[in-house]
Amino acid sequence: TNLFMDFSKAIAGHLTGGPAKVAVVSSGFMGMLSGSASGNVATTGSVTIPLMISMGFKRHVAAAIEAVSSTAGQFMPPIMGAAAFVIAEYTGNTYWAVCIAAFLPSLLYFTCMFFVVDVRSRKQGMTGLPKDQLPDFKESLKKVIPLLIPITVLVILLALQFSTQFAVMYSIVALIVSYLPFKAKRVGIRKILKGLALGSKIMIPVTTSCVGCGLIVGVMSMTGFGERLAYGILAVANGNLYIGLAFTALMCVILGMGLPTLAAYIVLAALGVPALVQLGAPMLAAHLFVFYVAILSAITPPVCLSAYVGAGIAGARPMKVGLTAMTMAPFIYVLPFMFVIWPGLLFNAPFLEVLKNVIEFMLFMFPLIIVPQKFWMTKMNIVEMVLFTLCTLSFFIFKQYALASMAVLFGAGAFLHWTRYFREKKAKSAVAA
Repeated sequence: TNLFMDFSKAIAGHLTGGPAKVAVVSSGFMGMLSGSASGNVATTGSVTIPLMISMGFKRHVAAAIEAVSSTAGQFMPPIMGAAAFVIAEYTGNTYWAVCIAAFLPSLLYFTCMFFVVDVRSRKQGMTGLPKDQLPDFKESLKKVIPLLIPITVLVILLALQFSTQFAVMYSIVALIVSYLPFKAKRVGIRKILKGLALGSKIMIPVTTSCVGCGLIVGVMSMTGFGERLAYGILAVANGNLYIGLAFTALMCVILGMGLPTLAAYIVLAALGVPALVQLGAPMLAAHLFVFYVAILSAITPPVCLSAYVGAGIAGARPMKVGLTAMTMAPFIYVLPFMFVIWPGLLFNAPFLEVLKNVIEFMLFMFPLIIVPQKFWMTKMNIVEMVLFTLCTLSFFIFKQYALASMAVLFGAGAFLHWTRYFREKKAKSAVAA
């Protein structure tokens, strides 16, 4: 944890709103390994949340940033909190195909979160961490490389379609070997055995949850409840995929509350996916949709376990943290719908289609980040806010020409805003001189 934290500080600590961006980066690193959003908040948040508060962030905002960032880590390849292996088994795809499909949505998630943090930091006039608090980049990279080697070995072996057991065994061997050149980090047999024992203990609650979920899925299959629920979703949707996605998302958030993400996914895959596939959603996209929305239950009130953990560290009210997490990052609830509707976001389309979908998504989402804050590089005026709002709305109005209309409106708003920003900056420099 400390190694990833230092590496994240070296990468993002010097930027505007440094501590918050460190939270985004470190949570991405840790979340993909931990498989627990609340555990990730407790681990990285104990460092990042006090740092954010010390730099001027309000307590509930600092906790919300950490909660939102930590939650997405479970969707980040290559590990995805171990869910990638289960999704591959359920869909009949290879592990590598699941990782490739999840890569772009997770990248867009963290990119948007970076923008959220940047805009809020600029609005409050925040700076990065002082130089004396920044670790040396080369030293941090040197220390974190031994941790990246086993992950790389795991990914390569699974990409070459070796069995999961084989890949995991050799990634553990790679971890041990990668530390041999570092005298200070060398471990003896006793520590290795303790590590293996600790890994087994960590797996116990996840395994028992999965066993329980297996019983639930078995009962639903024997009683026909799963089929009846699928028919219910189809009846409500009436052939409309959008309504089916919305109804399934609501079910995922409710049933996912309080469960470990992997366990929630196993139950929800049996309940929601069949209906989505019948409505026209691709199989892999439907499974990723269910898994992603199950993750969001960690920050969605009233349960929002990640928000509770973050609130405890920050000394804030849990419900306020949960509501702040929902409102500060609207993209987290839009993204799963987008990657089902736009196959390019899952790399299930030609390159130009992928590029088009990514640009459309960013043009759609960026106004939703800056308009509520009434701020980008400087305070926005009414004309700029109207143009950016129309940019998002044009996605629904001009469906066939959405990209062109969004690009024109966003370009006009950005041109006016940046022109005024540079003019104000020049005027301030002249006054200071």
